[in-house]
Amino acid sequence: MGEGCYGVVRIAKHKQLDVNCAIKTIDKRKMTQNDSDKELMENELSALEKLTHPNIVRVYELLHDQKNYYIVSEVIADGELNEVIESRRA
Repeated sequence: MGEGCYGVVRIAKHKQLDVNCAIKTIDKRKMTQNDSDKELMENELSALEKLTHPNIVRVYELLHDQKNYYIVSEVIADGELNEVIESRRA
């Protein structure tokens, strides 16, 4: 689906929820080695996982292994966020 400086996003099927989802894979080696930054990111993602709001992308699960973080979220089909924002300004 897309690629950024920290990782890649792929579309998958969430078997338990029976919905399409986006899985963002973030390479831990590309992130800062600062423990407070990692903790801040994990806390923010954990808060998003608990949040349900129609204007915020829903995070279904947060997973990780030795090499990567995996953020499993709802799929937004309208394109890149900045493109959606720009199109709505016009």
